[in-house]
Amino acid sequence: MTDSEFSGDNGGTDARTLVFRHATVVSVDPAVGTVRDTDVLVVGDSIAAIGVGLAVPEGTREIDASGGILMPGMIDTHRHMYQTALRGFGADWTLTDYFYFYYINHGHHFRPQDVYAGNLLAAVESLDSGVTTTLDWSHGLRTVEYGEAAVAALQAVPGRFVFAYGNFSGSPADWATTPSFAPSHGSEPSSRPTC
Repeated sequence: MTDSEFSGDNGGTDARTLVFRHATVVSVDPAVGTVRDTDVLVVGDSIAAIGVGLAVPEGTREIDASGGILMPGMIDTHRHMYQTALRGFGADWTLTDYFYFYYINHGHHFRPQDVYAGNLLAAVESLDSGVTTTLDWSHGLRTVEYGEAAVAALQAVPGRFVFAYGNFSGSPADWATTPSFAPSHGSEPSSRPTC
């Protein structure tokens, strides 16, 4: 997917206006229900209309959704996004095996740029699979730079992400309130990074 596709740039008057044509729409609204061969007009970040054969503004990007399902985005409440590169390791491991592998043997090899790459790939992968909101259990942070890399990757992708941070080998309470952390980032919950 290109940057222009991420931004919704369609060359029209409103770069964020698009219509999905001929979808099976699972609305999760009892008044609308599930309807077939239906169009959905999206303007900006809001659904403007649902119906059959919708008239749309000139320049609206049209997506043929025939044979597809259109539904609200799903929510993933537990993903270790920075570990995306490790997917496939340990499918048959116990939790103890995972802890030993990551915390004892390999976790210390992660660098901030590895966290960035893992989060970026996981964020794109989430959107690609229909997950529009993801909680990133980012417990592999060794320094503030790791957290900044994780947040930067999440902010680079258009989705909703909750950055739930933790330390590689200790509680956030052990390091997030230290003088070295507080001056640049604050120690109050209201000043925590958001995406």
